[in-house]
Amino acid sequence: MTQVFSDEEAATFSPGSALGKGASTPKTTSRAAFSLLFFLVAGHTLFETTRDVLFLERMKISELPWMYLVLAVVAIIQGVLPKARLTWLDPRVRVGAGLVLGIATALFFFLFGRSLGRPGFIAMYLWSAYFGSLAVSEAWLLIGRNVSGIAAKQQVTGIGLGGILGAIAGSTLARLLIGPQPRLPLLFAAILFGLAAVSVIPLTGRTETRQNLTPSKLPLQRAVRDRYLLTLALISVLAYGTLTFLDFTFKQELSRNLDDASRARTLSTVALVANVASAGLQIGLARVGVRIIGTAGLVAILPLVLLGAGVGWAASGRMLFLVLAKICDGAMRFSVQRTAMELLFLPVGDTLRARIKPLFDVGLQRGAQALASLAILLTLAWATRVHYAWAIVVCAAAWLTVAFALRGNYKRLFEQALRSGVVRAGGNIPLVDSQGVQTLVASLGSDQDAEVFAALDLLEEQGHVRLVPSLLLYHPSPSVVRRGIEIFLRWQRVDGLPALRHVHRSADPHLRAAALRAITVIRFDEPLARKALEEDDSAEVKAAALVCMVTAGAITTEEARAYPLDRTNIETGKAFLRAIREMGDEKLAPALHHVATLERPDLAVDLAEAMAHLALPEFIPYLVGFVAKRGTREAAREGLVAIGKPALDALEQAVFDPQTPRDVAVHAPRSIARFASEDAVRRLLRIATEHHEGIVRYKAIRGLGGILARAPRMRVERSKLWLLLRRNVEEIRTVQRLYGALSATQPHAAAGELHAILANYLEARRHQAWERFFRLIALRFPFDDIYRIHVGVLSDDRDLRTSSIELLDTILPGPLRVLVQGLLDALSEAVVPTQVPPSAELLGEIRVFGSGTARDLAVAYARAAQVHLP
Repeated sequence: MTQVFSDEEAATFSPGSALGKGASTPKTTSRAAFSLLFFLVAGHTLFETTRDVLFLERMKISELPWMYLVLAVVAIIQGVLPKARLTWLDPRVRVGAGLVLGIATALFFFLFGRSLGRPGFIAMYLWSAYFGSLAVSEAWLLIGRNVSGIAAKQQVTGIGLGGILGAIAGSTLARLLIGPQPRLPLLFAAILFGLAAVSVIPLTGRTETRQNLTPSKLPLQRAVRDRYLLTLALISVLAYGTLTFLDFTFKQELSRNLDDASRARTLSTVALVANVASAGLQIGLARVGVRIIGTAGLVAILPLVLLGAGVGWAASGRMLFLVLAKICDGAMRFSVQRTAMELLFLPVGDTLRARIKPLFDVGLQRGAQALASLAILLTLAWATRVHYAWAIVVCAAAWLTVAFALRGNYKRLFEQALRSGVVRAGGNIPLVDSQGVQTLVASLGSDQDAEVFAALDLLEEQGHVRLVPSLLLYHPSPSVVRRGIEIFLRWQRVDGLPALRHVHRSADPHLRAAALRAITVIRFDEPLARKALEEDDSAEVKAAALVCMVTAGAITTEEARAYPLDRTNIETGKAFLRAIREMGDEKLAPALHHVATLERPDLAVDLAEAMAHLALPEFIPYLVGFVAKRGTREAAREGLVAIGKPALDALEQAVFDPQTPRDVAVHAPRSIARFASEDAVRRLLRIATEHHEGIVRYKAIRGLGGILARAPRMRVERSKLWLLLRRNVEEIRTVQRLYGALSATQPHAAAGELHAILANYLEARRHQAWERFFRLIALRFPFDDIYRIHVGVLSDDRDLRTSSIELLDTILPGPLRVLVQGLLDALSEAVVPTQVPPSAELLGEIRVFGSGTARDLAVAYARAAQVHLP
C-alpha cells in the first residue's frame, strides 16, 4: 500500500502525540508539579526526622551501621538488576499508588509502631529511607513528562523550589510536633502524602517515544581508562564515605550525651536550619560561587568546611563543631555540592554521561556508604570519639586534595568538549564558571568556525557577551565576522565602532553592508552612509546605505524612491528588500507597500520575507495572499504567526470568504496550525466541520494533527471529533459500497478505459476516507500507535490486515466500534465478479457522490456505454 503520511506526520500517530479532554495547561502543570514536590518532600522530611528520633530512642546506636549497609546493598542490587517499573502503567497511577502506600505505612506506624517493638523500628527505618528516594525519583519522572518546550528550564527551576520549601516545611513541623508524642508527626506525614497524591491528578501520564540513549559498552570502558572520570569517581567515594562517618558519629554523640527530648529537639532543629540554609545556597550562593571561585573551587567548599569542623571537634571535643558539620552537610550536599558535580560532568558527552551518571549517583554513593559502614562495624568495639573524628578529618582531607587536583583536567577537557561540539548553547547547561569563561574567550581565536560559534553562543547565553573582544571582527573567516557583527549590533556595543568601520572597508560587499547597518543602529554616521550610497559599486551596499539613511531620518521614504538606483535590475530590487529585512525598522513599511503595488513576481519571495520580518498588522492582507504560493508560503506563515491574533482572524475569515482565491483557502488551515494554540485548534475544528470543500476540511484535519504533534497536551473538543468521525464513517461506507459494486461488474465494451479510470478514482477516494478516519482516531486516542494500525488495516497482507483490525477493535469504544465494524469486516471480504456491466442506478449514485470529478467520470461512462442515467 502507498504511504499516505509523511514521516513527520506519522509522529502525530505515535503514542503520546495528542491529548484530548483532561489535558492541562503549562501553568496548571507547574502548579500541580510544585504542589506534588512540596507535599511529598515535606511528608518525607517529617517521616525521616521522626524515624531518626524513634530509632535513637528505642534502638542501640551500634545497629545504625547495619542499617546503612542494608540500604546500600538494596540500592546496589536494584541498580544492577533489570528495571521492572511497570512501564505499561500510567505514571500517574504509579506515583499515586506509591503515595497511597506511603499514607498506609505512615498510618500503620502511627497506630501500631509502639507495639511492633524492635523489628518494627528497623522496618520503619529501612522503609522510610527506601520509599523517600524512590517516591521522589518517580515524582520527577512524572514531572519530566509534563514539562517541555523552550520554557522547560524555567519551569523546572520553579518546580524544584517546591521541593526545597517542602523540606523546610517538613523540618519545621518536625521541630514543632516532636515532643512527648513523637509518633504524632507520622499522622501529619500521612496527611501530607495524601495532599501530594491529590496533586498528581492534574498532571498527565502521557508516555513519550524517546530516543534510545543506552550506549554500547565502549563508553564505559573509556570511562574506566579516563583519568578525569576516575578522579570524579574518587571524589564521589570520598564524599559519601566522609558523610557516612559524619552521620554515624553525629547520631552516636546524640545518643550518648542527650536525653530523648533533647535529641528530638536537636535533630529537628538541625534539619530545619540545614534546609533553610540549603534553600539560600541553592538560590544564591551556588550561582555566585561558580563565578567567583570556579567549579573546581566550588567542589572543595564542603570538604574544607568538614575538615575544619573535624579538626575542631577532635581537638576540643565540643559537640558544637559536630552540629555545625552536620548542618553544613545538609545545607551544601544538595545545593553547592550538587551544582559543582553537575558542572564537572558538563564536558562529558551525552552518551557517556547517560551511561555513567547512574553509576555515580547510585553505585558509587551506596558503595562508599557500604565501605564506611563496614569500617564502622569492624571498629565499633574499640574505636573512640577521637578515632571517628580523625577518620572524618582524613577522608575530608583526601576529598579536598583530589578536588584541587581536578582543576587542570577540568580545563583541558572543557576545551576539548567545546572544540568537538559536546558543550553547546541551548542544552540546559548550568552556569559556566570563571575558568570556563576564560576558555570560551580564548576559543574565539580558533581557526575552526564551529568552535568560535559555540563559544559565542555560550558567552551570550551565559550573560558574558561584553567579554567578546572587538578583535573578533578582524577574524579571517567572513562567517565569524558576520556573527560578530550580529552580536555587536544586538547588544549595541559602542566599543566596537572602530572595528566595524574597518569591516566596512573590506572587499566583501555583504560584510560592508552588514557593518554599515550595525554602525547605523549603534551610532549613525551620515557621511559614511552617503559615501557608500554614492561611491560604492555594490548594489547590496547601496541598498543598505539607502535603508540606513531612511531609518536614521536623514532622508524620507519619498526621497528614497526618487533616489537614482537602477530599478530595472532585479538584483537591485532584491538587495533593497533584503536591506529592509535586515534592518527591520517600521519606518520602512511604506517602502514595502510601494513595492507590493508594483506586482513584481520576481520580487515576491524577498517581499514576503521582508514583510514577515517586520510583522506589522498592515501587512496581513499581503501575507495571507502569499500563503498560496510555494516560494512565499513559509515566510508568510512565519510573519502571520509573529503578528498574532489579528492574523489568525484574517486566515479564518479567508477560509470562509467565497471571494478568497481557492489556493489561499486550501493552504490557510495549515497556516492556522502554525499558531499551535488552543484558539487555533478551535478554529481548525470549525473549518473541519463546517467548510463545504473536502480538500479544505482535509487540510484542517492535517493541521490539527500537526499541532498535537508539537503540543501533545493541547485540548481538543471531543464532541466535534465525534461529529467528524460519524461523517467520515458514512463517507467510508458509501465509497466502499460503490467501489465494491463497480469492482464486481464487467466493463462495458465501449467504455473499458473509463471503467478502469472510474475504479481507480473510487479506490483512491476509499483510501483517502480511511486516511481521514485514522487521522481523527489518532486525535482521539493518543496513546496508541494509530499510524501502524492504519498501514496494517489497508495492507494487502491478509494476516497483517486481520491482526490490525483486531487491534483497532480493542481500541475503539463501543459506539464507534459498532459504527465501523461492518466496514472493517468488508475489507477482508473478497469481491465476487459478475458478467453484468454497471447499471444505470450505480452510475447515477456515483454521479451524485463526491466532487465534480465523480460526476464527470460517471457521465462520460454513461455516454460511452449509451446508458441513460436516472
